[in-house]
Amino acid sequence: MLSLLAAAAVSASSPFSATFDKVEADYRRPSYEEWNFEIANTSAEEQTLRICPSDIDRIALDPARTTHRAFAVAFDGDSWRFGCIEKRLQAGDAVSLRAYTRPYGTPGSGRTLVLRDASGMVIPATS
Repeated sequence: MLSLLAAAAVSASSPFSATFDKVEADYRRPSYEEWNFEIANTSAEEQTLRICPSDIDRIALDPARTTHRAFAVAFDGDSWRFGCIEKRLQAGDAVSLRAYTRPYGTPGSGRTLVLRDASGMVIPATS
């Protein structure tokens, strides 16, 4: 269902790493998929994590490799936002990130999510 390791186009310069938790889907109108990650500050210093919906690409694994961006994001239990969000993380601290995308294809079809911070650095992810 999820080839998330492909989303981990590893960027040695990113001070963050992501661990995939789950994806949940709501197929009622309007339908969406909610992707859940834990983002950790892996550096030795305080860092500011800034993420915008346009920084997150959902790539379908069909022959056309259709790409769509997330439409909303949220940290922890916050309400989703259609704009950028920001959180300061001390060294070793983590935050829960939720990214919302429109569903593609049939439920359970293969897709990959690529996470970047607002500066464009890929955030390495594992599942």
